[in-house]
Amino acid sequence: MAGDCALRQAVDKGNLTPGPDTVILPAGQYFLKIPGSGEDEVGDLNVVEGKLAVQGAGARKSIIDAGKIESRIFEVKPGTGLSLSGSTVTGGNTEDDGGGIFVEEAPLNLDGVSVSANESFNSGEGGGIFSEEAEVTIRASSISGNRNSGDGGGIAAYGKEHGVLSIENSTLADNVVDTSLYPGKPGWGAYGGAMEGSVGQTTLRNVTIEGNSIRDGNGGEEGSGAAISAEPKPGVVFNVVNTIIFGNTATLTEEFGECIAPLTSEGHNLEGPEPAGEPRCFEAASDLIANPLLGALANNGGEADTLALTAGSPAIDTGDASRCPATDQCGVPRPQFSGCDIGAFELAPAPVVPPPVSVATLKFKKVKRNLKKGTVTILAQVSGPGQLTVTGKKVVKVKRNATGAQVVKLVVRARGKAKKTLSEMGKVKVRLKAVFVPSGGGAAVSKTKSVVLKRKLH
Repeated sequence: MAGDCALRQAVDKGNLTPGPDTVILPAGQYFLKIPGSGEDEVGDLNVVEGKLAVQGAGARKSIIDAGKIESRIFEVKPGTGLSLSGSTVTGGNTEDDGGGIFVEEAPLNLDGVSVSANESFNSGEGGGIFSEEAEVTIRASSISGNRNSGDGGGIAAYGKEHGVLSIENSTLADNVVDTSLYPGKPGWGAYGGAMEGSVGQTTLRNVTIEGNSIRDGNGGEEGSGAAISAEPKPGVVFNVVNTIIFGNTATLTEEFGECIAPLTSEGHNLEGPEPAGEPRCFEAASDLIANPLLGALANNGGEADTLALTAGSPAIDTGDASRCPATDQCGVPRPQFSGCDIGAFELAPAPVVPPPVSVATLKFKKVKRNLKKGTVTILAQVSGPGQLTVTGKKVVKVKRNATGAQVVKLVVRARGKAKKTLSEMGKVKVRLKAVFVPSGGGAAVSKTKSVVLKRKLH
């Protein structure tokens, strides 16, 4: 979109035309200052006409922040569409659905995006994202630290007829469903710490889901799916491959594990052990039950935070290579070793750090004359092992001193015309050139020195 204007002004300008529009979002923090969302639609950035693309400079650089003023960030109306890349959506706060983003009957594409620290309270669903009969695609993104009062801490997605949810190479972490966010509804249940709901087609590929939770803070006793509250049934397909679900917790009297029921596993998934009697998330023969040994949610490269695999993780090299994306969430090529890794993160070998190259030194330290022989002995000190070549000299001894540097004793004799001059005149001046080449690489160093040879005449 041509011109230089504020973010809200740019979005409103795009709504004036039916065609696709693009907003370039330079690095910076963009605060929403008008409160209100839902029916009045005052504070939201509303996409009401055509398709809108917002291209940021990177999720750590271009930050859209509602500042908890009781306003969500984006609302995408039916028949429109939003593509968001290289940016962060944070600080959304609403008692309606979708603390960060609300989309209905429209496509939503997130690529390299962080949806974090948003909140929907009271009867609202989807702390980070809410979708209704929408086509939602999430790639190389992080949905983290969002909160909701009852349904879908990170994502709430619905719509059996047209709803599609595809998540690839992404992280869902530390999202919370906490019933205390709905104080007017004692006994309210908690469902889907990371995500809740059911759409016609859901696909998770190389996703990491960890540290999400459902909590009773308002007298509620029931809940399901500390990670995912959804189950395959007629009209609802939920396929999962190369995905980690681990360490998602619940504090409820009656709850049913990290998943409400087994998802449709396409193999090579990993989950932690579940208590006896609680449903598993995966049941394919190639699925693993183990601790994936994840690091903390952190900047491990890429646009959005990830949960890195640590050394010895059973997720390393055990993914289905035929189903792995070409890169991981951080952009690291897959595979790095013998096979691709399960989850959003591909562990790469530690970079080879070349040994430091020392700077070679060469010094002439001491001169001793022998007037009887007409020679001069000098000491050449070098910085370490290597080869020392000196023109016009004879090396008679090499020894190592206490500091580890090499000290070379050089005996200088006159030759040719210089020898004749010394015999006739008893004195001659010669010029030495020394070149030291250190072992193990590094630049050679050279130095010249003038030496006066003297001899007693008879």
